[in-house]
Amino acid sequence: MIRFLPVLFFVLAFGLVQTQHANDPVSIRVRYTPGKPAASFVPSQTLGAAFDGHWGGETDAILSPANVDAMKSVGLRPISYRLRTELGDEAWHWNPEGSWSEGSKQQGYWTSAPTAATPIQLSFGYALPRRGNTHDNANDNGYSRIDDGDTATFWKSNPYLDHHYTGEADSLHPQWVIIDLGRAVPVNTLRIHWGEPYALSYDLDYALDNGDDYFEPYQPGIWHPLRTQVPNSTRISTVTLAGKEIRLRYLRITMTHSSYTGGPDLRDRLGFAIRELEAGIMKEGKFIDQIKHRPDSKQTVLRVSSTDPWHRAVDRDPNTEQAGIDRFYTCGLTSGLPALLPVGLLYDTPENMTALIRYVQERRYPLSGLEMGEEPEGQLIHPNDYAALYLQWARAIRKVAPRLSLGGPGFAALAKDGAEDAYSFSERQWTRIFIDNLRRHDALSLLDFFSFEWYPFDDVCAPAGPQLLDQPRLLSAALKPFTEEILPKGLPVYVTEYGYSAYGGEAEVKMEGGLMYADILGAFLMAGGKASFLYGLEPTYLEETNGCTWGNNMLMAMGDKGTVGYHTAAYYTVQMMATLWAAPDTLLELYPVSIPNSTITAYALRRPNGSWALALINKDSAKSRTVRITIDMDGRTKTLSPTRTTTFGRENYTWVAAGANGHPGITRPPAQTTSTNPLITLKPYSLTIVEEK
Repeated sequence: MIRFLPVLFFVLAFGLVQTQHANDPVSIRVRYTPGKPAASFVPSQTLGAAFDGHWGGETDAILSPANVDAMKSVGLRPISYRLRTELGDEAWHWNPEGSWSEGSKQQGYWTSAPTAATPIQLSFGYALPRRGNTHDNANDNGYSRIDDGDTATFWKSNPYLDHHYTGEADSLHPQWVIIDLGRAVPVNTLRIHWGEPYALSYDLDYALDNGDDYFEPYQPGIWHPLRTQVPNSTRISTVTLAGKEIRLRYLRITMTHSSYTGGPDLRDRLGFAIRELEAGIMKEGKFIDQIKHRPDSKQTVLRVSSTDPWHRAVDRDPNTEQAGIDRFYTCGLTSGLPALLPVGLLYDTPENMTALIRYVQERRYPLSGLEMGEEPEGQLIHPNDYAALYLQWARAIRKVAPRLSLGGPGFAALAKDGAEDAYSFSERQWTRIFIDNLRRHDALSLLDFFSFEWYPFDDVCAPAGPQLLDQPRLLSAALKPFTEEILPKGLPVYVTEYGYSAYGGEAEVKMEGGLMYADILGAFLMAGGKASFLYGLEPTYLEETNGCTWGNNMLMAMGDKGTVGYHTAAYYTVQMMATLWAAPDTLLELYPVSIPNSTITAYALRRPNGSWALALINKDSAKSRTVRITIDMDGRTKTLSPTRTTTFGRENYTWVAAGANGHPGITRPPAQTTSTNPLITLKPYSLTIVEEK
């Protein structure tokens, strides 16, 4: 939960509402202190976009020469390669050439080769047959092997979290399975069908029904003990939970002591394995199982602490593909600039990832850094477990690339408002534990940047106007505790994906979406962010994810023949920010602004030649605003007389809602004027770039 920022910050950065006569021009005051900007950046290093994995068969169409040119035309230059397999509980074969730990059987732990006979055009994810989670954060087309109704299959925890690899006591990395029965039901008996290795003892806890809210297993106070240190030496354990029935929704099995039995590979013998679970009522000698066993996502929901990356050649996911490393670097999308590449961490091996770095080095592809894993907190990974994997991978990578920038954790979100309390487990608490873990291992030098994703609004059915007004405050409030209290001082902050919402809604493709993209970028830079990567660069399709309206985080639509069908408002506003406002490509300085009107947001940029460029967003959907810009310095005030003003608003763009066939009604390029009149009109729902030459 996030505290509100001090009042002074809002005065300087975004302005306060003050009494004003309706016909008076709004005074936009830039507070210029020479040599002391609020932030500074170089566009070609800071203003970037994310390129994601896609459904099978889409990459070739997306990366056609015409589409690459269309994506580059927006003006965002650094590219972040997003790893969809990391969200889908899958291992990444970034190179189709490589070796298995059990080569004769084409199974085991995969290591891609650091060389390739031919350029790598596509790469793929491989589903994990030892999977424990019912759901994932990618295509969500898998299921847990713990309640699939087949005792020949099993879940197994990640062997890289055993003390053999971590060098720490296993009690610091307890592995768990949580059964979610969907609602509170009576339970008095648990039956565990163990695999190998099995737990020599385990703890049992339960939690009550928390409704349909997001479930956080590390939230303090939700777990109630049932049994502790239950001994086990059999392949099937039947445990009586209490002398009477207990109504519960969640049941957790926690394991720290392994039998270390299993296959020939050491990794097969590390961790814990469960073949099937039954939980229910034993009554008069008859057992009634409350778990729904089936091999699909409609099974009873299971969550696990980690998953073994062991898999087989037959496990390739045909529904997901990633652009091959060579295709990514040679298609023209990166413009020859260093790219931010991902590291498979949660479902991969350090050997596979170090081979990737060696491959990139051999091909002389420029790298700006590596993001280690993606959305670990959204996948319920404990920060100590993430830290243990991070340290192993980072140390291995530094051996082959000593100066390469490494970072993470790639949070799925940051808490946007409210205050922390004893009943929450926020991203801030997660990060404190992670940073403390690195300190204990004298390894803070292995963390070169902190990364997160920013999609501020889940409810795409809610009115967009209030969301647009609130966004700058939310982003600033979310970031401040990290930059001022938690992270090592001066650690660079990256937003490796940003957009309106993680869900599809109409506001994303209307003017509100265009203004939201521009506003997020400006607010992030004002907060001192060092690298930003917009999500939605590729041509794509409208989606309906909340049963409300159709939309998507997208700059352009994919047409019937694989070419760009149309551009959204966001394309034009982002292009204005990247090519008009953030120019030239050199060190640019941002200074704070005060505005006596809550519907206007301004971002003031000073260029090396001393001229100014301001991005002005009018968030009033009905009224134009006349503004006057002044530069305050050392008690002196200068009125800015623009030499070029560029505006994009409702006169340039409208949207026609038609379900999956929605499209722009009016699409006109931004309008430019060269008037030097210091009174500037901001039209309703518009972005205006004011430049002084």
